[in-house]
Amino acid sequence: MNLTPKKQFNQLVWWVLQKIKKESIATSEDNYVYFEPQSSDSSNLSIRDQRRITKDMFDKKLKEYKEKQVELEAKMQNYTKADENYYLTANMVLNLAKKAYEIFQSSEVEEKRQLLNFLLQNLTLDGKKLNFELKTPFDTVLQSSKCSNLLRW
Repeated sequence: MNLTPKKQFNQLVWWVLQKIKKESIATSEDNYVYFEPQSSDSSNLSIRDQRRITKDMFDKKLKEYKEKQVELEAKMQNYTKADENYYLTANMVLNLAKKAYEIFQSSEVEEKRQLLNFLLQNLTLDGKKLNFELKTPFDTVLQSSKCSNLLRW
C-alpha cells in the first residue's frame, strides 16, 4: 500500500498523539487544559478535528479545576490554622516550663499536686527517693535543654 507523504505524515502524527495520549492548550490566563485525543473509532474525522476541544469540554474541565482549586485552598487554610495552633501551644508549653519553678514555689498544696499530676507520670517511691517520668511534651523540653544544638536530639 503506497501512502502519499501527506497521509504518512498524518499517520505519524496520529501515532505520536496516541503515544502521548494527552495534549494541552493554553487559555487566555496562561492556564493549561489537558485532554485526551478521541479514540481511533472516530477515524473518519481528520486529526485536526480530533484534537479540537469543544466549548462544553472546556467549560466542564474549567469547572472541575475550579472545584479542585477551592478544595485545595480549603485544605491549605486548615493546614495554616493547624500551624498557628501548634505554635501557640508550643509557646504556652515553653512559657510554662520556664516559669514552672516559680509557679510551684508560690502555689498552695492542692495546686502543687495538680501541677505535679500535669507534668509527671509513673510516680514511684523507692525508700526516700521519688522516681518519675515527665509527660509529653515536657520530656522533649527537658531533652532539648540538655542539647547545645536544638536541631539535634
